Amino acid sequence: GVVGVLASCYIELQVLTVDVAHVGRERAAQAIHARSERPGALEYLLLDPRGQRIAGDFLGAPRTPGWHDLDADEGATGLEGKDRLIARTVVMPDGSVLVVGDDLGRADAVRETVFVSIFAAGAVALTLSLIVGVFVSLGVARRMRRMVATVQAVEGGDMAARTGIAASRNDDVDALPTATDATRRRITEPVATVRRVSAEIAHDLRTPLTRARHALEKARAVQDPAERLAMIAVAEESIDAALRLFDAMLDLAEIDSGEARAQFTSVDLASIAEDVVDAYRPEIEQSGRTVALIIFDKLVIDGDPDLLTRALANLVDNALKHSRAGATIAVTLRRSENSASVCVEDDGPGVDPTHVETMLRPFGRLDAARTTPGNGLGLAIADSTARLHRGTLGVHHLEPGLRVCLHSLALCSTS
Repeated sequence: GVVGVLASCYIELQVLTVDVAHVGRERAAQAIHARSERPGALEYLLLDPRGQRIAGDFLGAPRTPGWHDLDADEGATGLEGKDRLIARTVVMPDGSVLVVGDDLGRADAVRETVFVSIFAAGAVALTLSLIVGVFVSLGVARRMRRMVATVQAVEGGDMAARTGIAASRNDDVDALPTATDATRRRITEPVATVRRVSAEIAHDLRTPLTRARHALEKARAVQDPAERLAMIAVAEESIDAALRLFDAMLDLAEIDSGEARAQFTSVDLASIAEDVVDAYRPEIEQSGRTVALIIFDKLVIDGDPDLLTRALANLVDNALKHSRAGATIAVTLRRSENSASVCVEDDGPGVDPTHVETMLRPFGRLDAARTTPGNGLGLAIADSTARLHRGTLGVHHLEPGLRVCLHSLALCSTS
């Protein structure tokens, strides 16, 4: 507006004043002529000391110094086609007069044009935003309806229901169905595991309980006291087998809960390995096999000695059951940087690597193992024990043979 016009006139006047003072009126006149030819130029007038025009067409400009507000109604020459001019007049030391003015109406027109352009651009942007917002809202509403339908399906018992919404947009709305599907998967897997384990428990309990029932029925029917006692002994043995299964399940649940970590103490793995090997040595040698204990380093870790003893015993027992006649079972203790490894190795038939996951899950017994005594919890307990001690259980096929290790057991700082 007015401020912009005043500023442009003042700056232009200062530049031309310097030109007149330093390069002369003729060069200043050339500069004024060049400026007047530009589109949207200001109004100029340069007079010599006698009042003769040297350059510029602003003939009606006042000669007195200062700012002047000129209206077209005054009929001054140089205001034709203009609404209103603001001009400033300067008298030079040599008597020359320099006048610079600008059309205020043009500035208002520019301001109005800019305002109209901004308003039009804003209206277009607002319209596009509304259109985009409607489409986005419809897409969000559609995805929300699918999520609601999936939740309702799960509530109705369909645990396999999924939203089916891929995280293609990577926005917050996509994160919700992705998290919902992941949560349902995490819920579905334990539920499926519970169902499977329940079926396995029922299957494994049915055999000893059925045997106990039949033995008791026979004991009731027989007359010979010795035979009756034998039947009762069979029933007791079957009930003991069922109780051992329950004990193993309780041990596995306790290990997985992590509560045993609070009672950790310093454990000498070499001492545990010696006890386990000594306990199994008679049975191993009686079966025609041999056992070797190889201790490379002294290994002391923070752990539960009872759980570690049971885990190692389960590994040795597995090797005894599944190795060939005349085989050598090796128990090896080795340090690896700041961790310990305990491995049990045999030269039996080994296992297919694709069956390892089945072996490590509770009641996961391969077909070849179903003819041998056991409940399928040995390796599961060893795996949980390794994880409780922040280690891992590794199963390595040797061709022939199998090596099962408790890896990455953290050593005590003093070890």
